[in-house]
Amino acid sequence: MNAEISELRRKFAELEAKNVELVDENTKLRQELRSRIKELEKSRTDTDADNARCDVEIAEIKAEVVKLAEGVVVRDNNEENEELISFEEVDNAPCSFADQPNNAEQKCLTCELRALTSSINILESREIEPVPADGEGRDCFPMLKLWK
Repeated sequence: MNAEISELRRKFAELEAKNVELVDENTKLRQELRSRIKELEKSRTDTDADNARCDVEIAEIKAEVVKLAEGVVVRDNNEENEELISFEEVDNAPCSFADQPNNAEQKCLTCELRALTSSINILESREIEPVPADGEGRDCFPMLKLWK
């Protein structure tokens, strides 16, 4: 009976040691998970801010295109109704102010419309790109820098 009691005490000590190891491992895993959750929340916040900024830029560009397109109306000779100039016509139209040094400060509406149209066509043709997992910010409209 003494041998049996000492054997049970030994097994109990082993189980207690194993329990301490498991509690330590559990604590470490919980800390790691808390850290990952904080990183993911920060990344989500950054992504939400980037998306909001991109949405505002898209809305501004679309509003500017609409504003520019409203001023460019032509008569269609085949039909007696007004219609907007097609984007292909805008792309091929000559820039009236581009080569005039006297009007250096004036912007060519045709050139602006051409650039905005190209930008919107590019944006509409793209698939939505996933946000990088590292949460780094991204430039939503790299093309805009080319014609600013």
